[in-house]
Amino acid sequence: MVMNPLEIPEILFLVGQYIPLWDFDECDPVFQPRNLLPFLSVSCCFRRTLLPVFWHTVDGYVMGDVPLDVLHKYAPHARVFYYRSQLDDFFVDTVPPYRQLIELHAFGSYRAMDLARLNPNLQEFVLVTRIPVALDETIFVSLKQLRRLHLSFGGDLYDQMDHISFPNVLRLIPPTLESLTLSVNVFGVACQGQVGFPKLKTLGLRGDPGRLLDRIPLICPNLETIEVDAVSDASVESLKVLFRSGACPRLVNWSTTVVLAHETQFAEILSSHRQGIKELDMRLREMPKAVQSAIKQHGDTLKSLSVRNSTMRKNPTSSLVDILRTCSRLEEFEYENWYGHWDVGEVMDTTIWKNPGLLKSLAFRGNWATVCNMKIGDLTLSPPDGETTKTLARTSIRGWRVQKEKLEHNRAALEALFELAEGFEQLKVITLNRATYKKCH
Repeated sequence: MVMNPLEIPEILFLVGQYIPLWDFDECDPVFQPRNLLPFLSVSCCFRRTLLPVFWHTVDGYVMGDVPLDVLHKYAPHARVFYYRSQLDDFFVDTVPPYRQLIELHAFGSYRAMDLARLNPNLQEFVLVTRIPVALDETIFVSLKQLRRLHLSFGGDLYDQMDHISFPNVLRLIPPTLESLTLSVNVFGVACQGQVGFPKLKTLGLRGDPGRLLDRIPLICPNLETIEVDAVSDASVESLKVLFRSGACPRLVNWSTTVVLAHETQFAEILSSHRQGIKELDMRLREMPKAVQSAIKQHGDTLKSLSVRNSTMRKNPTSSLVDILRTCSRLEEFEYENWYGHWDVGEVMDTTIWKNPGLLKSLAFRGNWATVCNMKIGDLTLSPPDGETTKTLARTSIRGWRVQKEKLEHNRAALEALFELAEGFEQLKVITLNRATYKKCH
């Protein structure tokens, strides 16, 4: 007798991980339990195997309608927990019963430290708060598997921080740490205490760091990615020196989250990088020739390029085309434009790509807050009124399937888009605003 593959728990568990339980409405997470609930009712085997998938991620605020005793009952299955200050009212006398977490995201909760100590297998810890927390030297001693850490303290809490003892806390961060995100005030304390992270690969700084960037080669000499906004003249000059000097020889990725005051400064920073940037995520108001030329200098090394703007008055498609013609190794490309109507098809023309066969992921984002401003030729991506349905989302279109509960785009425009996508041999993922489409195997 041949066994059904779905009767094998290991296979069923893997299949269950592809069932979308979470989505985003604008920027807010949305829990979609109905996508998985029918599978839990198939059999005892299905229920036993898929319950850990169902409760893998818990956001106590988003899942506020779930009774507290139910959250407690299935807490052993949780591996990712979003703990917000609103939950403190529920856990007045006890710390939440989560003991096997690998990710803890805590926002404004004074119980975050207690919860972190109870989960020695944490690989990611996010702490964003303005209220006093007991961040003592013992907190990181037990977190020996920590890979990613994000610490952000509000102004009042920063003023109360012991700037002498706090560096001792940071020194006890395990050497496994690969990614660190800090508000610049906390990073400044780390610099004063001469705290080093010799194995750190990614550093994110929130706020304008100014001359603190000069300390990066001493603090994290093996850095590969920096996420920093060079807003002030001091930051711009320090970042140019950092890139030009080669003091961090592995530093080849740069991401920004705000628009620089002058695009010429952006071009100067890019031009100062000697080794060649591999991943670039940038925000622009305009695409002047200087920026265009600076990006093209990295055409032989760029593997990931993201261009975002919300104020650009001129459609920079011609500039993008010129850039794409020089990128011989590009695997991921993202373009965001909130202004006016623009044609996605112009960028989907394989003849403008230097090496279209390497591209694996495309993302286009427009002004989804009002009416979608993206089109394919003469076809707008916005569906006619009433066309957004669940039934279409369950079918594939030219071998592509939407990864959402509803189809949010004009089917005819999608047909045209996926026809253009056939020219990219390795393209597997296309994102349009909040909807992701994946190539069926």
